[in-house]
Amino acid sequence: MLGHMVLDVLSETPGLVVEGTHRSNPSDSLYFDAEIEVTRLEEILRSRGGYQYVINCIGVTKTEINETNSRSVRRAILLNALFPHYLADLVRKTGARAFQISTDGVFEGRAQRYFEDSPRDCTDAYGKT
Repeated sequence: MLGHMVLDVLSETPGLVVEGTHRSNPSDSLYFDAEIEVTRLEEILRSRGGYQYVINCIGVTKTEINETNSRSVRRAILLNALFPHYLADLVRKTGARAFQISTDGVFEGRAQRYFEDSPRDCTDAYGKT
């Protein structure tokens, strides 16, 4: 969803060389599934090298989380909360910079206006992760 659109838009920008990982073909050199083997991303970055920026578009959306199912919540924690920290540490080692995409789902919506530095106030699993 988001990753596909970011890849499409940035690929149309002259002078940029853009690549994106995907979960559709395990035999492809850019195959990466953060749920299965997170270290695979390090292999990709090392083998292809030279990335200046890495944009994280991986995430579990609110509609994909069943709060009564511990496996579903664990998946959201893994991908939405823990993976971005792993990615930040990884790209720091390579000299690249990471961009972390977020949504307004971390806010309940009770305040009239929220800002980037506003404290999160969402109480559901999606907002917390």
